[in-house]
Amino acid sequence: MAGVIPASMFRGRIDSVTKKGFAEGWACDDARPDLALIVSIHRDDGAELGRGIAWAFRKDLADHGLRHGWCAFRLRLSEGPDALRGTRLILRDAASGAQIHASDSWRVPDVTEAPCTTLPQVVAQDPTVLRGLHQLAGCGALFAAFIARHGTAEFVRAAHGYLLGRAPDHATLESHEGLLRMGAVTPFGLLMLLAETEAFRASPRLLPSPAAPGFVFTR
Repeated sequence: MAGVIPASMFRGRIDSVTKKGFAEGWACDDARPDLALIVSIHRDDGAELGRGIAWAFRKDLADHGLRHGWCAFRLRLSEGPDALRGTRLILRDAASGAQIHASDSWRVPDVTEAPCTTLPQVVAQDPTVLRGLHQLAGCGALFAAFIARHGTAEFVRAAHGYLLGRAPDHATLESHEGLLRMGAVTPFGLLMLLAETEAFRASPRLLPSPAAPGFVFTR
């Protein structure tokens, strides 16, 4: 039935609280894999400690097919790990209030957190920008959905626009469309081929990630 929103199927967990007071973990809705969840973290008494978007990349999440790998979060909490030690923390979907995960055994990583004072460091922590094309390796289902909606030729055009900033000529369009239809290359494989071209290498650019509102393959 058109317009029916599928029942939510939340998954996620709180992995840790860093020494600087950031809660780290992941969350997604299997019923709506293209939706980045807004999540909140609460004490067991209901007090909210922080909220934000689960939209950052983690390779282990991609390897397990969890929202293409783009469902990690890092949320600033109002209290640090020393004050929270032994506290049961609850991860919720902020929109519905549904509980996703609860734990009193979260860990405090014994690592020194990298500073974020230079432009490259800021970009590296921005989930809306790719740090490398490998971060799209888990997006096979997303690319397949795009092709189902718009067709193989439109995927080729979108791929060229995304990586090269221009449309393919007619011969290139037919060639790349044929490779995809024959299964000689996957959609991600086509992106990798384009990334190896001189045209891409000559004009490096920041590429929007699946977390960016304008990511071309989610339209």
